[in-house]
Amino acid sequence: MQATRHTFRNIPKDLVLEAKIHALQTERTLGELVSDAIEQLIAEETDPPVGGDQCEA
Repeated sequence: MQATRHTFRNIPKDLVLEAKIHALQTERTLGELVSDAIEQLIAEETDPPVGGDQCEA
């Protein structure tokens, strides 16, 4: 079974090169790196902050 391919055209070439290098250094595929990054970004933007600048009433 062949995986579905997706194309992102608006990613700067230098960022793609950095991502490819990082993927190789961490022994992941570029797809795995992108998936991990998306999951982490969504978690950071949707999870409530822990500790930090919360005001107590």
